[in-house]
Amino acid sequence: GAFGCKDHDILMRTSFKLVLILSLLSIAISAATAVVADEIQDLRYENEVLESELALAQKAQVYFIFNLKDKKIYLKTRGATRRELPIDQIKGWNLPLSARPHPLLKKSSLFKPRREEIEPKQKETAATDKFEIDALELDDMPSRYNLILDDGLVVTVRPKPVGILSYLESGASSLGLYVSRPMFTLWGHLSKRPYSSLYISMEKTDAQSLYWSFFEGSQSIIYNP
Repeated sequence: GAFGCKDHDILMRTSFKLVLILSLLSIAISAATAVVADEIQDLRYENEVLESELALAQKAQVYFIFNLKDKKIYLKTRGATRRELPIDQIKGWNLPLSARPHPLLKKSSLFKPRREEIEPKQKETAATDKFEIDALELDDMPSRYNLILDDGLVVTVRPKPVGILSYLESGASSLGLYVSRPMFTLWGHLSKRPYSSLYISMEKTDAQSLYWSFFEGSQSIIYNP
């Protein structure tokens, strides 16, 4: 009887170890599978970004890359970067997973530019493209505005806070976004219209440059890996 109990204990311990090993192996395989799946998804996304930009680069037009990872906005023509606009703060809401280009439908600001807005021209030479902003035009551009893209995507641009009053205003604006975003999302769901938003703050002159150069019909890619 004692010998039988001993064999039983050995069998139980062996079975426990075997189950433990199989469980750990299963967990390891599941984790590895998840990692591989994520890597495949990332590769697909990166490939989609490259394909989208390649299509834009083949046209003689200005386009924009909102790189949320590097916190920069790249203004490009023919695949070459003409300007880099650093982003100070980013807040996204229900952003689309697709990397396809989004055209600008319209710009909305409380105070319209006093002058007639001039769409940026492209001057091409044999060696390179030139893209310049008239400083006088830039002074008349707003630094607080919304960019309305297709598929219900709204990009809210605000100048980087400087001073107590601007920080208070920025806090109030952020609070307003937290309150309004769920409401707009619900309304979009009920009306079967998608809604997503991207809030960015940047230096005032950079915000004005973006407004000046981003005209209706311009294409942009929201890169959000």
